[in-house]
Amino acid sequence: MKLRKTAIRALATVAGTTLVATGMAVTPAAAQTFVPCSPGALAGAITAANASGDTLILAPGCVYALTAPLPSIQNTINILGNGATLTRSGAAPAFRILKVDAVGKLSLHLTTISNGDASGDFGGGIRNDGTLNVVHSVIRNNRADFSGGIGGNTGPPPASFRASSRATP
Repeated sequence: MKLRKTAIRALATVAGTTLVATGMAVTPAAAQTFVPCSPGALAGAITAANASGDTLILAPGCVYALTAPLPSIQNTINILGNGATLTRSGAAPAFRILKVDAVGKLSLHLTTISNGDASGDFGGGIRNDGTLNVVHSVIRNNRADFSGGIGGNTGPPPASFRASSRATP
């Protein structure tokens, strides 16, 4: 019995060393949070993600009709939109949809940002002062005095776009 425990312990040690030596060390999965189709749930998820970073998975095809601005992005946050739309409700006062603070990093995938209004400022859809990556997303029908769709871009590096539409009529 003692010989068997020693052999198992030795095998586990060798296996662990092999994993580390080959770069296959086990690391915990990044946090992922499913966000129900509710503006309040989205705001709460962004607030929680600002604490430690997160991937927010939006409800497929949901229209998050916002009546108040979303919290600023202050950490590394990925939003996987699944075709969802973040839009300012027609009855709501003017505000921008998203703001990426200087320390924030936002990756936005498969999401539409619309109807933001930052009159007198930059970026009615998104104000970027940090790092912004927009992939397969649409930024449209947003208003601001400067750069209606996405504005600011004061952080290093500026925004990047892949297969996305930034048109603001």
